[in-house]
Amino acid sequence: MIKKISILLIVLVVVFFVTQQVTSFGKKDQEPVYFELQSMDGKTYSMDDFKGKIIVANFWATWCPPCRAEMPAFNRAYAKLKERDIVFIAFNIGEKKEVIEKFLKTTKIDFPIMLDMSSSTFRAWGGQGLPTTFFIDKDGKIVKKITGQREWDSPQWLKKIVSVGKISLDDLVK
Repeated sequence: MIKKISILLIVLVVVFFVTQQVTSFGKKDQEPVYFELQSMDGKTYSMDDFKGKIIVANFWATWCPPCRAEMPAFNRAYAKLKERDIVFIAFNIGEKKEVIEKFLKTTKIDFPIMLDMSSSTFRAWGGQGLPTTFFIDKDGKIVKKITGQREWDSPQWLKKIVSVGKISLDDLVK
């Protein structure tokens, strides 16, 4: 009996941690930590540059297979939503510019890629695994934190992204 209870407890703990990694939500009204980082194009960006816009911030690395796999869908979602007040940003974790440039030769990315060389922004925002994506509302508050690969251009995820700013999917059809 004790053995069965112990096994059940272990299973519950494992399930808890696995589900926490798959999708977790930011605390209501939690503000992301301010950042000021250089991008791949040499510009320096900060949170102030995106004030009043919805931000979809994706933390990734080229050595991470799920990160590489989701990047084309992330770019397609950006293409569908870029005319709205929605900003897509990728934060590369700890890699040299040359490594990222090699990846970009085979994968098209049209939104800014920040260089989080020390992973300080990732850690400060509460990131735990890659890829991790944050939805930040127009008031600058984290409203969702999602860990794991997603098909960002699917109707389901486009709907979740636009719901951050209370934009109707009908508004996306021109």
